[in-house]
Amino acid sequence: MRFPRLVAAALLGVAAIVAPAAAHEEVPGVRAVLDAVEPPLPPGVTIQAQISVADQLIAENRTPTDLFVLGDEGEPFLRIGPQGTFANIKSPSWYRSNDPTGAAVPPDDADPKAEPVFARVSAEPVFGWFDHRLHKGLLTRPPAVEDPDKPVVLESWTVPMRYGDQPVSVKGHREYKFPSGFFTSRIVSSPPELTALALSGTIPAVTVQRASASSPPITVLGEGGEPMLRLTAEVVEANDASPTWVFTQEAKGSSLPVRPVGVGEPPRWVRQAAAQATWLDRRGQLLTDGHEPKVGDRKEWRVPVLVGERRAEIVAETTFARATPGRPPSDDGGGWPWWQSVLVGGGAGVLAMAVRGKLRMTRPSSSARD
Repeated sequence: MRFPRLVAAALLGVAAIVAPAAAHEEVPGVRAVLDAVEPPLPPGVTIQAQISVADQLIAENRTPTDLFVLGDEGEPFLRIGPQGTFANIKSPSWYRSNDPTGAAVPPDDADPKAEPVFARVSAEPVFGWFDHRLHKGLLTRPPAVEDPDKPVVLESWTVPMRYGDQPVSVKGHREYKFPSGFFTSRIVSSPPELTALALSGTIPAVTVQRASASSPPITVLGEGGEPMLRLTAEVVEANDASPTWVFTQEAKGSSLPVRPVGVGEPPRWVRQAAAQATWLDRRGQLLTDGHEPKVGDRKEWRVPVLVGERRAEIVAETTFARATPGRPPSDDGGGWPWWQSVLVGGGAGVLAMAVRGKLRMTRPSSSARD
């Protein structure tokens, strides 16, 4: 009887994760494409577009010169450089960029004309954010498609940046391509002391709980090997400094304090209200390195855990299955299954959840490197 309860809890947890993003009500098949960085930036600086729960950009700068991302009114809201990543807590764009819906309300003292006040948010010179300039309009109905293999261009976008004192324009467009299939994920194996369930999507979700009251304490490790979750007989705790956990909170549209997040940060354990925990795990994402999924594509992925002092792992797999156009939603492998409808939020590619966005430590889906 434990497994059905875990299924129900997982569905509620994932619905809570994607409910804010679902406010976009965008059809699957939309993605942001980066076309150019003008003028070209030196080696060591990479700007990327990423498929996630909403359109997002990722910037990496491993040069001695700071890269500034400018906000809606031209103010710097991110500074990425040799000392890591810093956010301008006076910029309203900073707060909106942490919410996949763009509906976050900045604090009263946020003022784009104020002198910037930078706070470190990552020790790494790489950062991802939900940039809502990438989707001026939302596609709520699929456009007419003459050739299902040919994308339909929707709109262009530009995000201004500054490399040192040099103005930079990051340009791209959004496009729609008829989705040929959907993502499905499943747990292949897990330690007997742990019950695990995978919920499908472009970025799958995983729910875990201890299998019984006698199970030893369990620690789940994040994408960078950092401790992310602790499950004991008394409490479930999440590490608010774990990039993997923070990514999930951001996908929920949670209001997060400006505190450093990173694999090397000391854990900040926060007690959770439930006996299980659910997170989005980019280790299971098939849409990486710019390739477009094909029916039959498969990826095996692993989540390391500590059972007491013993190292073990959850093994899962994600596949891209064929969609049958015109069929009603089902869960028999044809059409768009009901759980995909739950998991699909406003985003890009064969979208998704279907969640650094905030991408802090994963590979991009499309990039321009100059």
